[in-house]
Amino acid sequence: MLNVRVNKQLRDFGLQISLQVDPGEILVLFGENGAGKTSLISMISGLLEPDGGLISLNSHILYNSDSGINVPTEERNIGYVFQNYALFPHMTVEENIGFSLTCRGFLKEIIHKRVHEWLETCNLTSLAKFPVTDLSGGQQQRVALARALIINPDLMLLDEPFSALDMRTREQMRYELRDILKKSQKPAILVTHSIRDATSIGDRFLFLERGKIIREGSIEEFSHMSFEPDLHAYTCVKQ
Repeated sequence: MLNVRVNKQLRDFGLQISLQVDPGEILVLFGENGAGKTSLISMISGLLEPDGGLISLNSHILYNSDSGINVPTEERNIGYVFQNYALFPHMTVEENIGFSLTCRGFLKEIIHKRVHEWLETCNLTSLAKFPVTDLSGGQQQRVALARALIINPDLMLLDEPFSALDMRTREQMRYELRDILKKSQKPAILVTHSIRDATSIGDRFLFLERGKIIREGSIEEFSHMSFEPDLHAYTCVKQ
C-alpha cells in the first residue's frame, strides 16, 4: 500500500496532495497539462524532493521531512514508465529489459530467465534480438513496461504512456496494460489527461487542478462526468 502526504512549491502554484493506493489498485491522476501530475509522481519516485510531508510504501518510510528521511530513487523499488519510454537506443530489446537487473548485480542465469519470462508475458519473444529503434511505438511501450516490472517493484508509476501511439495502437495497448498491471497485483498510478485512458484502465481517479485534488471517486463515477475546458483549466461537471 502507498500512502502519500506531500507539499511542494512549484513555479506557478503550491502542490498539496494526500492519497492512498491499495495493492492491485490502479489510480488515475487526471487533469490538464501543468496540473502537477508529473511533479507528484516524481516526488513519489524520488526524482523530485518535496518541501515537506510523508511518503510510505508497504509500511516502509521513503520520505519524511520531520525525521530527515529521503530514500534515494534507486533504493525505492519503484517501476517507472516514462512518457517517452526512455529506452536505450544502442541496446536490443532483451538488453533493455534486463538492464535494471544487470545494474543490481544479478547473476547472468537469473537475468536470462527473468528476461525471457517477461519477453513472453509482453509478447516480445520474437523481437528479443532486435534493436529497440526498429520497433513500433506499441512494441517499445511493451519493452518499457517489461523493464519496469522485471525488478518486481512494490509500485508502478506510468506517465502518459500512450502519448506516442497512434489511435489504433493506443486502443489495443490500453487493455494489454490493464491486464499486465492487474496480474502483477502491485499498486499503480497512471498519469493522463485522456478521458478514454482513464476509463479503460483505472479503478479510481483523482482530478488535479493547480496542485490540488478537486474531485475524486470511482471510475464508474468518472464515466458519468463531463469535462468542459475553459482558457486555463478543466472544469469537471457531474451529469
